[in-house]
Amino acid sequence: MMILLYCIMQLLAFELSLPAATNSEFRLYFDMAYKSTDPEYKVKFFTKAIAAWDDSDVKRDLAKAYNNLGFFSSTKNDYDKALHNFNRAVDIDPDYIQPYYNRGILYYFRKEYDKALEDFNKALALDPYFVNAYYNRGLVLCSKADYDKAILDLNRVIELRLNDAEAYNNRGIAYLHKDEFAKALADFNKAIELQANDASYYYNRGLVYNKSKSYQKAVVDFSKAVLMNPKDIESWFNRGFAYKKLNEYKKAREDFSRVLELDADYINAYYNRGLVYAYLKEYKKAINDYNKALSLDPRADEVYNARGWVYLWLEKWDDARNDFETLIKINKDYATPYINLAIYYWRAKKDLSKALEYYEEGFKRGWDHFSALYDETSDGYFVKDLVRTPEFKELLNKYKK
Repeated sequence: MMILLYCIMQLLAFELSLPAATNSEFRLYFDMAYKSTDPEYKVKFFTKAIAAWDDSDVKRDLAKAYNNLGFFSSTKNDYDKALHNFNRAVDIDPDYIQPYYNRGILYYFRKEYDKALEDFNKALALDPYFVNAYYNRGLVLCSKADYDKAILDLNRVIELRLNDAEAYNNRGIAYLHKDEFAKALADFNKAIELQANDASYYYNRGLVYNKSKSYQKAVVDFSKAVLMNPKDIESWFNRGFAYKKLNEYKKAREDFSRVLELDADYINAYYNRGLVYAYLKEYKKAINDYNKALSLDPRADEVYNARGWVYLWLEKWDDARNDFETLIKINKDYATPYINLAIYYWRAKKDLSKALEYYEEGFKRGWDHFSALYDETSDGYFVKDLVRTPEFKELLNKYKK
């Protein structure tokens, strides 16, 4: 499992310049809002300024008041009102850049990515050097999985604002999504060089190491991340995953258990801890974890497969068959349960015809882990006599490339 940590969007923009309006009442309230340190009073005075504005004054000043009112509405988490105010600012002065930028941020957090993109495009059309708009548009493009365009925007941020750790981090994420590990690693290294106290940078670099199978290095980075942020569930989980890949099963079990202390409904932690228990031959505990995972998600296909395998090892043949058959009902195109049913029919029933039938169904669906057939810690334990039969060899030769 991989969850990438993006940096937050650059902040909304508050208009600092005082109005040019001649209306003394409008200027008075705008100035009072500007000078106040209390957000409640800022909202109150900007509202009064808007009420005092008259048509003879500069429209930009009214748009500024609405923009600022939207800004402070958003700080109070009143996003609907904030959006209304940004809309009013844009309607009043279509060439005023700040409300497009701010509205784009709100749309991003509402996951309305196309609208966010449109607003950042408009902001950049008004100011091609608006670096925060490039940064935020890059995040929107990442969220839309348009990584090539996101990289172009983040390149522009790095050109315009040297030593921006967040830009390097987010460009690294885009490269990681493209499986360009060397470029991702270089960007995360640079982000850490510029800002060594951000746990998310170590976490994201740890993901590069996990994806590129450098598990020991991944452990080091995830360890730094959890030291900085002990409640970071994903760092605990991914360190556990790295430990599991390193066959350090007891350490992996401890990390997955820590995840479940922080989030008792984390399905993948139950599943992976179940795998660890199975490796440690603690089969009852493995089954308990798989049962819990399935209680949280009855369609978790990999969990049925894993529990079915434990039942095979325990020679609980019918329980194993039920899990593999359930898995096929969930996903009839998944090759592995057909292979496992072939094991069941051979080992439990000595039914060569059925075993070959299910092997062929698995092979047709793309199963190609042929070395497992001869591995006595895996499939080979159950089918070592079957794979020597002429009938099986003929079937295997048909599909093995």
